[in-house]
Amino acid sequence: MLSHYLKTSLRAFRRTKTHTLVNLLGLTLGLLCATLIFQKLRYEASFDQHHPNAERTFRIVHQNIEFGNTSHQRGIPYPFAEAFREEIPEADLVVLIDRNFGRPVIAVEQENGEVARFREQGTMAVVQPGFFDLFAYDWLAGDRTTALDGPYTIVLSETLVAKYFGDDAVPADVLGRLVTFDNAFDLRVTGVVTDPIETSSLPMEGLISANLGEEHTRINDNWGSVSSGVQTYVRLPEGVDPETVNAKLVDFVDRHFDDESSELTYFLQPLTAMHFDDRFGSEYGGIITPGEMYTLGLIGLLLLLTACINFVNLNTTLVFRRAKEVGVRKALGGTPREIRGYFMTETAFLTAVALVLALLLANPVRLLIRDFFGESVVVNPFTDPVLLAFVLGAGALLTLASGLYPAWLMSRLRASEVVKGQVNAPGGFLSVRRGLVVVQFAISQILIIGTLAAVYQTQYLRSAPLGYDTSAVIEFEVPDNTVDLATLATRLEAHSAIEQVTFSNSGATSGSTWAGNFHYEKDTTRIENNAQIKLVEEDYLKTYRMPLVAGRDFVRGDSSSIIINEALAELMGYENPAEALDTPLDMWNWEGVVTGVVRDFNTNSLHQEISPTVIAVAPDYAYVGAARIQMNQRVEALEVLEAAWGDTFPAFVYSYEFLDDTIAEFYEGEEAFQRIINAFALVAILIGCIGLFGLVSYTTARRAKEVGVRKVLGASTGHIVARFTREFVVLVLLGFAVASPLAFLMLRAWLADFAYRIDLGPGLFALGLGASLALALATVGVRTYRAASADPARVLRAE
Repeated sequence: MLSHYLKTSLRAFRRTKTHTLVNLLGLTLGLLCATLIFQKLRYEASFDQHHPNAERTFRIVHQNIEFGNTSHQRGIPYPFAEAFREEIPEADLVVLIDRNFGRPVIAVEQENGEVARFREQGTMAVVQPGFFDLFAYDWLAGDRTTALDGPYTIVLSETLVAKYFGDDAVPADVLGRLVTFDNAFDLRVTGVVTDPIETSSLPMEGLISANLGEEHTRINDNWGSVSSGVQTYVRLPEGVDPETVNAKLVDFVDRHFDDESSELTYFLQPLTAMHFDDRFGSEYGGIITPGEMYTLGLIGLLLLLTACINFVNLNTTLVFRRAKEVGVRKALGGTPREIRGYFMTETAFLTAVALVLALLLANPVRLLIRDFFGESVVVNPFTDPVLLAFVLGAGALLTLASGLYPAWLMSRLRASEVVKGQVNAPGGFLSVRRGLVVVQFAISQILIIGTLAAVYQTQYLRSAPLGYDTSAVIEFEVPDNTVDLATLATRLEAHSAIEQVTFSNSGATSGSTWAGNFHYEKDTTRIENNAQIKLVEEDYLKTYRMPLVAGRDFVRGDSSSIIINEALAELMGYENPAEALDTPLDMWNWEGVVTGVVRDFNTNSLHQEISPTVIAVAPDYAYVGAARIQMNQRVEALEVLEAAWGDTFPAFVYSYEFLDDTIAEFYEGEEAFQRIINAFALVAILIGCIGLFGLVSYTTARRAKEVGVRKVLGASTGHIVARFTREFVVLVLLGFAVASPLAFLMLRAWLADFAYRIDLGPGLFALGLGASLALALATVGVRTYRAASADPARVLRAE
């Protein structure tokens, strides 16, 4: 029986080639997108699951409520780990990880005696014993249990070994070799491990022993200094509830922190939750929120639903074309159950072909969008039983969902009516089809509106003014702030290609921010609050072109001058920024007087609101240099900058970045997410247009006689096209009525993550509706124009 069904199905496919290919395209696209999304979600969900005892490993983080503001921090003070180890015995392993040294330079002596230098990009850390008990690495050389016990030792990844010692370096042969860390001390290689896998929130490749002796020890007893680069991880024994530790941390905080101005709460964050919790950020940009996960999953379901609706709409157009076939089968004794089985077999066969095509296309398509999906996302059901179960399950569900209604519809046809040419659709047939099209339009319009909003929001982030002139500014690191930076600035500014040079602790807008408490007196009352701090050289405002709204700029030699931004003046209670001038202010023991108020500027990405900011002169804390250049002399400026920098810092590695590019990096995640949403929206629209084309084909076929009569009576082609399209305009409007409130709620939740965002005004939704109407009218117009242009004599003669 099955063999017979397959043979007759193949014959039916050959008779309706166009219909079959269109159906196959819709199913393939739906299954392809759903498979890719499924693999993407699995990839994200697998983060940090590979570590031993991952479910019992936690990072210590804290929440701070101070002066009415809530902040979250992943860093801890240096003495925290040792005190925790001594006072909270529930944890059987406590490990401090220290990355608070920026991008160090590693110097390695080569075989020819020359010294090669490499600037690392944040993948190195000083770690305490036990690190390799918490985090999974495969060892290629060395002893995991003792590699970091000795002083001044380092374990390297295989990539760093190849980078430092050559591609042909043998892991065992590099043991004992020396590398110099940031021109400060030598480290002996005691181990080589495989590269950290892509799904690790801590992909560190150079692990340095915390045993650095008294001279270079990184431990201090300052409980008030917190850096996000210093973190503590703990492992709990089986059966120990994390909440027990959280409860003990309350008393722990009371014993060690005495700041009464803040409400400080330390707690354990599961290692497996780090990748999904955007409150604490990520050093490596690897955060995907649960909302984004749900959005991707929903898009996958909607695309499958759209493909299913499309299949139903297209197949029900065959009811009348294949009515005689069904009539003959019934006349020869075919039962409704057998007819349903036959048509379900057709659906299953077509779905199976679509599934094979989707799997064949999955990896090539994945490579085209690998910046979003990741390198390790591979689609191979033959080696991945979970993926195999998903694709088989999706195929089976799609077969049932899309095939049952058309099969039932075919089995309801009566042989006597077919022979007489009196085939009529069951009651509600058109209503079901139109309802399905409304659902398709609603899905398409949700994705269209969402895509437009994502595009506008991304454009807004890239183009929104930050409060200063970001163009033509190059930023570069200052690795050794003991040198005479004024001499370097003078040398650079002597060239006509460079307008201005300055130095500061963190540039203008960056992911690195310094903050602390300040206090001042107002009406004899001492007031304390919190603000960011920029420690700068006197030409800071000039170089970044930050306009003053009151007061004056810095004057060389006047170290007591402090400049604040408008947000801080407002926080201090001054309605007019000029009123803040001459106010004594103390921050981090910098005692000075407010001599100027600068216009508000964004010190971080537009995800965060503008922070109250103090700007003080302290060139000894310079870590970032900035040069404003003449863009028409860009090549000369870069050459001069590199040469001067190399002469000043010969033992380091030069690198630079345009400030515009630095700012753009803040929004790479949003742009990648936007691109993938655009692609899926396009697929949904394409599938929806295919389904609409099927409905129009059915309608025009059923009303061919009406069209012929109208043309004979003098109706124009345009009049007939307008009459047909009117119905579909109504369906688009109904779809919009469903889509717009859903899209509004989803977009409002997404935009809530941005401090600065576009307005969800009626214009956005009107544009989405207009795009949907244009697509629908184009699809309907092509098919109805052909029907309206047909020769009425031929149509009526056929009738």
